[in-house]
Amino acid sequence: MTDQIRYVSLLRGINVGGKNSIPMDKLQDMFSRLGFTSVKTILNSGNVCFTTKKTQLHILKELIEASILETFHSKINTFICQQSDMQKLIATKPFSSYELIATTRFYVTFLSENATDSAHKTKIPTTSFIECVSFFKNSICWKLELSNNNNTTDAMKVLENALGKNITTRNWNTVLKIATL
Repeated sequence: MTDQIRYVSLLRGINVGGKNSIPMDKLQDMFSRLGFTSVKTILNSGNVCFTTKKTQLHILKELIEASILETFHSKINTFICQQSDMQKLIATKPFSSYELIATTRFYVTFLSENATDSAHKTKIPTTSFIECVSFFKNSICWKLELSNNNNTTDAMKVLENALGKNITTRNWNTVLKIATL
């Protein structure tokens, strides 16, 4: 018998700027109706932790995306990883050599493909305000320096132009919360 595995589902672009509005309690109910257990949502941005015996990520992704479309009438790209992988990412301490000051932000961008692929490394732009810090499985850790000339939205545009829209990004504090739930 397969043991239960704890997963994290990251939904791209919900509850941002009034677009793709999905209440977290209804999202949690949808995950439970799919047969997942110990379902918890984190914040209001589409972070869901759940447990299941299913082990194939692409099947989980397809099941969740189809259910979101049916339930909320929105086509939402979903990223799935084992919660233990997120904990391993945190254990690498990607930002430990950086000082967190008022203008510094730490982020993790999740890809549907393996971020350690050299092709992804060459796609990450070098700018005066974005610094790629590390790669871990399907994620890229990066640092943003805010100024009067750039902000988080600017950084997201740079990353989308480089990597495409099949990504989703969470700030480091959110990643820490998700990993401990």
